[in-house]
Order: sequence, then C-alpha cells, then structure tokens
Amino acid sequence: MTSLDVLLVTKNRISPEFEEMIKSAIPVHDIIIETSAPLGPARERAIQRAQTERFVWLDDDVFLPVNWYDTVIKYWNREKIGWLEGLAIPSAPSWYSDWSHWRFRGDIKKKTVWNLKPDERSFNCCAIVKTGALSDWHYPKGPYLGFGSEDLLMSSHVTNKGYDRVRVAIEAEHRLVYGNDFWRHVKSGIGGLAGVPQYRNSKTAIRLSLTCIGSGVKASFGTGNLAIIPNAVRWGWYWWRGLGGL
Repeated sequence: MTSLDVLLVTKNRISPEFEEMIKSAIPVHDIIIETSAPLGPARERAIQRAQTERFVWLDDDVFLPVNWYDTVIKYWNREKIGWLEGLAIPSAPSWYSDWSHWRFRGDIKKKTVWNLKPDERSFNCCAIVKTGALSDWHYPKGPYLGFGSEDLLMSSHVTNKGYDRVRVAIEAEHRLVYGNDFWRHVKSGIGGLAGVPQYRNSKTAIRLSLTCIGSGVKASFGTGNLAIIPNAVRWGWYWWRGLGGL
C-alpha cells in the first residue's frame, strides 16, 4: 500500500489519540505539522515539506472514519484528477449539522462522486491532493488576506494547471472547535463586517472579497466562501436560525 504525507496546520499540538485516528484512516508516511500563524502561509510551508506523490490535507478538528483513505481513493480513477475531497459535516450544534446536510443533499441525491466546476471552491479539511498540482503554489506576499482565502487560491491554481477537482459523498465528522459554544464564539467577534474573529475590521473583509473575485472562484452563499455580501447573508441566516440557542 502506498503511504502518504498528512499535512496538518494547527495552533495546537495533536494528541496521541488524534494521531492514532489518523493512522487508522490513512496509510501514513509522515505527519507534517505547521503552526497556523497565519493559515495561508502555513499551508504553503506544509506543501513545500511534502515528499510523497500525493498528500492528505487534514484539519485538527476533523475525525475520519476507519479506512477513510481506502474508501475515497478508489474514485481516483483517471490521471486528470489533482484533488479528491470528502465531506466534513459538523457534529455540533445540531442545527448546523442539519444545514450542512441540506447544503449538499442535491448533489448527494444524484450521485456519489462529482467533478467540481472551475468556479467552485474546494475544501482542504479532508482531501487527497496530487503534490505536483500544488508544489508551485505560493500564497501572495504582503498582508494576510484573511481566513478562507487559501481555499480559493488553491482551488483556482489546481484548476488552472488542468487538473480536475472531485468531491465524494463520504462523510467525516467535523468537530468544530467551538462546538455547542457556537454562538458565544460568534458573539465574541462582532467587531467586524462578517461577525467572526477573523474580521475585526472592514479592510480585511474588503481584501478578502477582492481575493474571491480575483481568484475566479465563486464567492456565494452556496459555496460558503467568506466574502462581504455572501458572508453577510450567511451569518445573518446563522443568527436568525440560531437565535433560540443564544
């Protein structure tokens, strides 16, 4: 069995239990950890350290089912694929989990695996990536653009190199770091347009919106991308839906 590097960007140390989970789900060559300071440049550093033909992106709050890799990799069935991702569904709060299932139900109802359109965003919380598709990707120099921008930029980079990005309807558990304290987490960041801690000023939000536009990747409520107008709708809906839990 071919082993892969697992790229993990985190602000924390991973526990022995989390490492064991990784090894039960993926044939691990090496677990490459980079400190998230900030996230985009840390992802670039992690990519530059990858030594295997493919690597796995994994977030530190995503828990994969046993043999996740074996289940997903069978859909890597053509040379043109450069990115193959599963679904990470939040486990808490329950309404957020329900919303996430609703968000993908149209695609899941029709098929188990589908190509992402060039203007659709990929998610790097649980994905298998061809190293050569991203080995020459660099996060833009200068002030950090904001949370989520690296997803957009990597998505467009892989597509522009002629690779397909594929999504598989296989779920992993996304144990969001704020869990049932979701609303407390949101309320703590109400200093900015988007209402989350990453956006405490309009300048950062505007920069990220321009990044969305410049990347050519769709910034919309449907994709969950973090741009000013879509995010205002998205978080406004979150607030309306979750007011009872405040």
